[in-house]
Parts: sequence; structure tokens; C-alpha cells
Amino acid sequence: MTDSGNQSDRERAANPAGATSTTLVDLAKAGDAAAWQRLEFLYAPLVRWWCGRHGVCKPQDVEDVTQEVFATVAAKLESFTRGEAGSLRRWLYTITRHKARDYYRRRRGQATAAGGSSAQARLENLPAAADSSSTSEDASERAILVRRALELIRPEFQPRTWDAAWQVVVDGRLPAEVGAGLGMTAGAVHTAKSRVLGRLREVLTELLEEGPNDPVALDQRAQSGSKEE
Repeated sequence: MTDSGNQSDRERAANPAGATSTTLVDLAKAGDAAAWQRLEFLYAPLVRWWCGRHGVCKPQDVEDVTQEVFATVAAKLESFTRGEAGSLRRWLYTITRHKARDYYRRRRGQATAAGGSSAQARLENLPAAADSSSTSEDASERAILVRRALELIRPEFQPRTWDAAWQVVVDGRLPAEVGAGLGMTAGAVHTAKSRVLGRLREVLTELLEEGPNDPVALDQRAQSGSKEE
């Protein structure tokens, strides 16, 4: 059977027009439960990674601090105002850093405190805000967000559409070769790739708070920041 490349009803419903980051934040501010769940789903892995960077390493402690971070975000989201690029990430980073400080204060003087004074010293030496100029840190954050974005959008596509895009973008196979294996034309494979990358671009724009991404750079991020389960 040949895939015509037309978008399915399921895909159109899963990718409504206007699903931008501003809408997501505004909906979460307004108390939309689905928007809040999506926001937390997208950013929780990054918060956990920051916890590790701050010396909070025990799994239960990481989860406790992460819950505290999102409790604070829920309480203060209404007052958040988008500013320059990356402002949401900076805001979340700042909250995470403060909660990590609270974590050490609560455990100060306890023999079981994770990392002791050396961990506290590492925390003091970390930047007060997420520094987008740090190439290695920024690349790690991007990779985490790309992986999460891929997890988010995968259910929006029919399996064959996703497989076609994945094999071309991640596996580096030729569209004609992929199409032959999936019963699709090369043109349909190109369409699948464009559709998946277009949706990924939308989600990354809201996560990274940048302008539209260069398709080549987007392909590289998808390859370096993800792997098929």
C-alpha cells in the first residue's frame, strides 16, 4: 500500500493551529490542566538534570526538589512575564537553584547530607542564572529538550510517517530506500520528514524560545539529542 503523504485526521487533531509557547504558558496561567501537564512533561527532565548539576543526586531527593520547583512554578506562573530569548528556562533554572539551596540548608549539619560541604561549595560556584553563552551547558540542555520534544510529538503521527522521517533524519537513509521498505513513494517520505521536522520545530521554538530553526541544525539536534526506544 502506498502512503499518499496526506495528513491524517489524528495528526491534524493532535497538532492544532496556534499551539505556540505563548499559548502554552498562557493556558497554564489560566489553569488549563492539559497545558500545565504538557509544560511539566517538557521541562521536568531539565529540572532533574539541573538538580544533578547542583549536587542533588539521590533519586528521591531529586524528585522531592523537582516537585518543589514545580509547586513554586505553579504558584508564581501567573506573574511570569516573557522577556528575552530563553527567559522561561532562566526562570526555571533560578527556581531550581534556590530549591537546591533550600535542600542543603535543610540538611546542614546532618551526617547524611548529600555531598556535605563540598557539594555546597559546588552549588555556590554555579552561575546564578542559566548561561546560554556556555556552549557545553547549552548543548546539554538542548539535547534534553529535543529528546523530550520527540517523546511528546511521536504519538501525534501514524507509525509509518514517524518511521519514514526517523530513518531519513536519524539513520541517514535515502528517501527512495526508505520508501521501498515502507511501501511509500520517495515524495511521500520527503513529506513525512517535513511534517515531523516542522512539528518538532514548533515544539523546539517554544522550548528554546528562539526563532525558527535552520533545518540542517534541527536535523543535527534530532540526531545528537535522541535515540529510538
